Amino acid sequence: TLAPTATDYDNDYVEATGAAGIDVSVKTNSTGGMVLMVRCADAAPQIALADLLVRTPTAAGAGGSTMGSYSAITAANQALWSTGAVQHTWLTVTTDVRVQNLINYNDGSGAGTTDYTNTLTYTVVSQ
Repeated sequence: TLAPTATDYDNDYVEATGAAGIDVSVKTNSTGGMVLMVRCADAAPQIALADLLVRTPTAAGAGGSTMGSYSAITAANQALWSTGAVQHTWLTVTTDVRVQNLINYNDGSGAGTTDYTNTLTYTVVSQ
């Protein structure tokens, strides 16, 4: 849950990073490694996909890659993190999430807030 503050509105984005982000634990015995992918395939996403950004601060595994800079989420799988080798122990891959263009999302006319929800789907593919 992201709850924007006055400072977030001044910056025109709110984010959840590090421990406040989304954690996914992965491991594989595949000698080719694996790729952790993420997408938002909601039929009618409440937050525009161009405004919903993700990245991971988790270092890539041996011979792998990582999405280290914020990128807009898409409806198709995007490689978030990968390794090109066996990952025997559980590894936590953290997803930082940012919602930008906050002014585009209205709150209700009364007191309180308005909830906006998008579902992120993670997929692991062994190589």
